[in-house]
Amino acid sequence: MAIPDFQSVMLPLLKFCADGQEHTNRQAIDTLSQEFGLSEEEQKQLLPSGRQCIFDNRIAWARAHMKIANLIENTRRGVFRITERGKNRFSINPRPKSTSGFCGSSLNTLQRVTVTRITGKAMEQFQHPTIRKARRPLRSWKKLT
Repeated sequence: MAIPDFQSVMLPLLKFCADGQEHTNRQAIDTLSQEFGLSEEEQKQLLPSGRQCIFDNRIAWARAHMKIANLIENTRRGVFRITERGKNRFSINPRPKSTSGFCGSSLNTLQRVTVTRITGKAMEQFQHPTIRKARRPLRSWKKLT
């Protein structure tokens, strides 16, 4: 089986921590790798940088997005548990169709915003993930002379 993307990991991760107990990253990685049926080889595949396993990275990104949405909280380094909002969200909608519906907040929504960066004479456009806050406009890059 192919290694799932972080959006596919979010619901199983929420189910994993639905008991309300504290869980470590390693517990989550081991449990979810068994749930997704990943082989030892797939679990050991590294990112192009060669510093982290791909599946560990996907778990970390899923946790980060769920923390921003206040579905889980970090109790200490490498340890997390579900929040009341996470328990309520899971009981209301256990099968989300997208990450935006899953995280569902009108004040904090993850968006990919095209930012134009001007450096000297060259212009470079890139995609930058941002959190758009209410009543706070996004600032653009200005040319410094």
